[in-house]
Amino acid sequence: MDSDGQFAVENLTDMLAALRASGALAAIGIRQKKDAVFAQFGSWSSGLICNLIHGSALADFNSAFKLVWGPTLRRLGLEAKGMNYSTEVTSGLLECGIVPWKCGSSIAPVPAASAT
Repeated sequence: MDSDGQFAVENLTDMLAALRASGALAAIGIRQKKDAVFAQFGSWSSGLICNLIHGSALADFNSAFKLVWGPTLRRLGLEAKGMNYSTEVTSGLLECGIVPWKCGSSIAPVPAASAT
């Protein structure tokens, strides 16, 4: 389990295998959110706004549980510090035309809604 209990670390192996099998450049995990209600609302509302801006429909836009191919991640040119990096990574991927594979608790990959 990670430090705040939102991601089962034992799913990492399955997530990596799904990413390799799909040939995708990135995958995003869907959290079992354990934040306070106010924090959940903030994450939901910022995710909604980001999805509207990008024309996407990612269930957990701000999830920090991501696997991104190294060269792809390095070309994003990230600037955010602290908690905002996960949102910037997702935005950067979508801006490059890369829609992350969505991985839920079972880690069976299904394509996330495509960016338009």
